[in-house]
Amino acid sequence: MPSVQNVVSGNSSSAELPVGLTYDILYAKLTNITLAQLTNIEIRVNGKAVQSFATATELDDINEYHGRRVFTNGVLPIYFIRPELVLPSEQRITALGTKDVTTLSFHADIDAACSSPALVLYAQQSASTLMGVITKIRRFPRASATSGEFEISNIPKLGRIACVHFFKSDVSEILAKVDGRETIDATKTILEESQRGWGKTPITAGCTHADYILNGMLQDSLITAGVQDLSFRPTLDTSGALEVVVEYIAGYSEEG
Repeated sequence: MPSVQNVVSGNSSSAELPVGLTYDILYAKLTNITLAQLTNIEIRVNGKAVQSFATATELDDINEYHGRRVFTNGVLPIYFIRPELVLPSEQRITALGTKDVTTLSFHADIDAACSSPALVLYAQQSASTLMGVITKIRRFPRASATSGEFEISNIPKLGRIACVHFFKSDVSEILAKVDGRETIDATKTILEESQRGWGKTPITAGCTHADYILNGMLQDSLITAGVQDLSFRPTLDTSGALEVVVEYIAGYSEEG
């Protein structure tokens, strides 16, 4: 891939990536940069963010949860395909085709504490295709002044929801409702035992997951079309910040 520009401590770096081929996985080779020191990561298509992560740690945690390759030997993968799905045809359905894309870019901030940082991008690509449905990853920072059940009822509805990650160390229970019908109602312990049974690796110390494609079948993801009321009610053991990260399967132009 082209060189990443402005790889300097305390600065925002970026790279304009070539379009035409299909992106399966993007790899970021980090030198003198820890996962926590690479922040505000975005993949932008035609100037609009389609994947966003607060830190590389968050990105790596999502990869680990799904059983993908994690940060090893300084290499951080950013997945567009979904190898955790059962059907080969579904694994590639979210590959990032760029035949009809004008611009594709990578963006990330580098912590001021880094000394002599370096960041190099590589890509695993396949034949040229038009952009179809993709994995959109969106962040929704929230904060609660109290402990207890915390209702979140304004998460955008677009495409399908594959998984929702609640990044906080002490989310002890999840209740999710779609038009008043409970789709998830379980403690963190029960959720994680179920997830491990399907080959997932819950990030117990820092996150609680609400997974709609546990069995690896895309058809079981949560369809949001026609949904009037979508709410998630995590139970927080303490007050404080909560980051909700939603994995959508949707078309580029779909907006909730």
